[in-house]
Amino acid sequence: MPARVKPETAIPQWLISAADDPAEAQQDWQAGRPAVLSTGIIFDAVKIHPTVIHAAVRSTTETAVSTTLAETLDGPVICHYGHWYYALVPPQTTETWMSPHATVRGRGAWVGVPPIEITARELLHWSVPVVRAGKLCAPGDVAEVLRIGAARLEGILL
Repeated sequence: MPARVKPETAIPQWLISAADDPAEAQQDWQAGRPAVLSTGIIFDAVKIHPTVIHAAVRSTTETAVSTTLAETLDGPVICHYGHWYYALVPPQTTETWMSPHATVRGRGAWVGVPPIEITARELLHWSVPVVRAGKLCAPGDVAEVLRIGAARLEGILL
């Protein structure tokens, strides 16, 4: 009979499967630090400038941004406060990505991933936490948020 994974450990175990050194990643999280995880294995990461996100959601307030992204993207988003947002999407999204408003980090790249419990007020935190191992943002939904944000920044869309 296979061992059952407790729900509270399933998400970290899933994320850590993208680490080059799982023990080091686990130690980083236990110390409250981000772990460096490889993209292109269990997820790719769409790197989005905050001005595009803030225009898309019409707010710079962390709570409003998180709530709107959770509703719109229905998947995990990491915030590197003041620098970037990273929407986690299925691996190999880099191969089909078409939006000029963001880049995708895929195989051969990496991203800093905060411990799952860090959801606000840290330099690197989950704007939208992972709710289930393997649950990612749909690339089309991310591209639509980017399209809306860019259109609002250009004054095309109010």
